[in-house]
Amino acid sequence: MVHQRKFNTKKIKIVILGSEGQLGTELFNNLSHSYHTIGISKNKWKNSNKYFGNLYLPKKVIDSLKIISPNIIINCAAYTNVQGCETNKNYAMRVNGSSLKKISEYCFNNKIFLMHFSTDYIFSGKKISEYNEHDLPNPINTYGKSKLLSENHIKLSGCYYAILRISWVFSFYGLNFIKKILILSKNKKSIKIVCDQFGKPTSTNLISKAVEKIIIKELKDNKLKIKETYHLTCKGKTNWFDFAKEIIENSYSKNIKKIVLKKTYSTKNLKVKRPINSSLNTNKFEKRYNYSLPSWKEELKLVLKKIQEYEK
Repeated sequence: MVHQRKFNTKKIKIVILGSEGQLGTELFNNLSHSYHTIGISKNKWKNSNKYFGNLYLPKKVIDSLKIISPNIIINCAAYTNVQGCETNKNYAMRVNGSSLKKISEYCFNNKIFLMHFSTDYIFSGKKISEYNEHDLPNPINTYGKSKLLSENHIKLSGCYYAILRISWVFSFYGLNFIKKILILSKNKKSIKIVCDQFGKPTSTNLISKAVEKIIIKELKDNKLKIKETYHLTCKGKTNWFDFAKEIIENSYSKNIKKIVLKKTYSTKNLKVKRPINSSLNTNKFEKRYNYSLPSWKEELKLVLKKIQEYEK
């Protein structure tokens, strides 16, 4: 009988950049059960009072990484305010884009595996069907351009990496679309929601599970020596209006069920260009990791239930 070697995962040291965001919080909470996990963020930190995590100053971040000496770096840090990126272009390009040049080069020089989150916004949104990993990026706003720049720096660095393109992220943690609908329902009788932008809502719960599947499999098969880009989203294409409608229909709050949703269109009062269709095809990821991804509606119900339990 051949016995497969089991990894002592507690010997694997993982640094999570952006650990105070909604995705970083989910990842830290889940991975710290099995791995030696250190979370660093722009303003706060976990497990330490000496590590610096502001990607605007990547050299200082690297100084912290030198002290920690991780096996894996997971970058959740980003400036995700799409409208803010247009008014703070230099800041967005530096934090989301050029900072990854130094981070990925550090990973290459020190044989560290880098996991990085990118976005559906690297695509123009003009494609009718779902985008595959081999489709040519063509971002139409600064946020998309900054995230594409980060991808390019990582690929050119020579480091081992997994770039995960995600979309319409929601969770129990932080401020996101679900939370905004719940908050607005307390103060408004009706709200206007865009109905002509399509994508795939994706929970941080799903992303966290997927990240652990990647780590486990690639540790076993390739010792974390891969250079791959994957699309990672929940199943099911929708628009913002129907997403909001689903939140209301499944909400525990009687107050929110009274709110009236009104359709509006992205061509009206458009401050920032956004992709009309940014649906990502996840076949490559599902095949590689033998993982049947759940629907966004299933994940939404889990988040709403968690919010309900928290507010009791």
